[in-house]
This record gives sequence, C-alpha cells and structure tokens, in this order.
Amino acid sequence: EAAIKDYSKNKEKESYIALGHILHLIEDITVPEHTRNDPHPGGDRSSNYEIWTKENSNGLTQDLGKRIYNQGRKPVIYSDLEAYFNTLATYTNTHFFSPRTINSKLYQKPKIVYEDGTFAYGKDENGELFDLARIKVNTKYNKDYALDSKQVLQEYWIRLSRQAVVNGAGVIQLFLTQAEEAKRAEIEKEKQSKLKSSFLSQIYNFFKSPEAP
Repeated sequence: EAAIKDYSKNKEKESYIALGHILHLIEDITVPEHTRNDPHPGGDRSSNYEIWTKENSNGLTQDLGKRIYNQGRKPVIYSDLEAYFNTLATYTNTHFFSPRTINSKLYQKPKIVYEDGTFAYGKDENGELFDLARIKVNTKYNKDYALDSKQVLQEYWIRLSRQAVVNGAGVIQLFLTQAEEAKRAEIEKEKQSKLKSSFLSQIYNFFKSPEAP
C-alpha cells in the first residue's frame, strides 16, 4: 500500500524500491527451507539449494525470463498480494524437501513415489516425475536421503525459478495496475480540490468587492 501511495504522488523511486523488496520476498518463498521452518544459518545447517544456486548464478539466471517466456509461460495473475504469498508458499512447501525435513512427520508432502536405487522421485505440479532426493544410505535396515546432488538441485531450480519468475511478473503487473489506478484517483482528487478552491475564492472575492450587495 505504501508503494502504491508513493507512486500516486509521483514518488516513483520510493515505490519501485518497495516493489523490489516485495519481489525479494517472492524469491525467498521459492527456497524450501523458508517454507518448512528449517533454519539454515550456515555450517552444518546450510542450505544446499541456496549454496548451489549462488555458485551457479551466472549460468542459471542468464536470459531466464526470456527462456521461460519462450516456453509459453505467462505471469500468474491474482487480485491481491496475499494470494501470491500464500499460493507460492504452499507450492514450495508441498513439492520440495529441505535438508532437515525429508520425510518429516511435520509435513505430509511431498511424497516419494518411486526410487531407482540412486534417486528418490516425486511428482511436480504437472504430475511429472522429478528427482526429489539422493538416496544416501540404502540397506535392509537403514535408508537415508540427502539434497546434496547437483542433479536434484537442478531439478528443484528448474521448477522453483520458473515459479519465482511467473509469480514475480504477476506481482509487477498487479502493482502497476493498482498504482496507475491510484495515480488517476490522486489526479482527480487534486483536480476537484483545485475546482473547490477556485469556487470558494470566487465567492470570497465577490463578497469582498465594493459592488457586492
């Protein structure tokens, strides 16, 4: 709301800075740890996904928006900002693991639906299988999983980055629509205020005139 108000008053710099903060939050929601209550300050509690994307950011983000557009993807459109946060957080939470919540009893999803001895697979929003985790230990009595595989992290990135872009584009579109409406309303408000001021001024001048009755 503050960003829209700034925009309506021609404070575009301030409004776009606020929009940037919102887009940063949208990106944060596409990190599984942020939606699965999994603190990752670093060290032995780091984020495999954040580390991998940071180390490969140049290649991963180059022409990302253009590539997603060429795939036929369009901005996600909702009527309010809360819908973007809630829907995207639910998507990330229910389709991806974080390092310390793999098969956690705290979360019903995602589900491992298939294993090939090396990887465990889940289903994405389109029902397609993708690498959900690496099978770390697999014996008759013990099975463990990890997210430290480039193949797994790349599969996460393909889906999560796509959601960050199409939702972010939708947020920008929502902002510009609401901001322009607010700006038009502000212009009309100023116009009416000037007309009212002019009318009152005319009345005042009329009664001030020596010819007034």
